[in-house]
Amino acid sequence: MLCEKLKPKRVIFLTDVDGVYDRPPQEHDARLLRQIYVNHNKEITVPIATSTALHDVTGGIALKLKKAVAIVTSSKGTICVYICKLESNAALQLCCHGNMNDEIGTEIIYTDRMDESALTPL
Repeated sequence: MLCEKLKPKRVIFLTDVDGVYDRPPQEHDARLLRQIYVNHNKEITVPIATSTALHDVTGGIALKLKKAVAIVTSSKGTICVYICKLESNAALQLCCHGNMNDEIGTEIIYTDRMDESALTPL
């Protein structure tokens, strides 16, 4: 993986939505997830339903999330990973200052302390 060789401080995935939602954002009651916790087995604490448009050649949010989880777990959390909207204040804050400063987006966080009964394999 490229991150293992370059060892960046952070990785930012830019999208056309504010971050990762618990279901496709166009669905009623979709909720933005500000933080997603991941353990060493690449399991997350919240179930996420995703969809990919037929014309989307990037793999959609599902592929971005899969890669984000891989980066966080392989680095054991030393590389910070964020998913946010292109041209958003969060993207600007992350690119220029290294943090979101309470702007809207999703942070993928490595943890070794998770309730095993609440885990969802990715």
